Amino acid sequence: MTAIPSEVRIFVLRRDGWQCIAPQVEGHSDWCRDMWGNVITHWPARDRGPQYVQMSHIKMADELAMGKKAPPDAHHLVALCPGHHNATVAGSNWEARHRDTIRKHLMELRNYR
Repeated sequence: MTAIPSEVRIFVLRRDGWQCIAPQVEGHSDWCRDMWGNVITHWPARDRGPQYVQMSHIKMADELAMGKKAPPDAHHLVALCPGHHNATVAGSNWEARHRDTIRKHLMELRNYR
């Protein structure tokens, strides 16, 4: 596994407002939760670590390949709370169900640069 460089993590966190993007890309998403399952009621304007915000690697549709993770760069990373990144509801997590929406969000970010 390739580590995400700290400067890339900080860039992605700043770009994503230091918080989970799920409410931005899907207005009716479930509550954001920390790694212990507690609802996150406010987002501090600094990096509190992966217990609050985690980096999610998203491959673009033309890059799909089994067993290969997306590169650790800002074009392939989004900030998600542990609840939206890993938590499973009815056999599927939020990230898996919304990959196309996240891809579209990342493409829109690329087009504005």
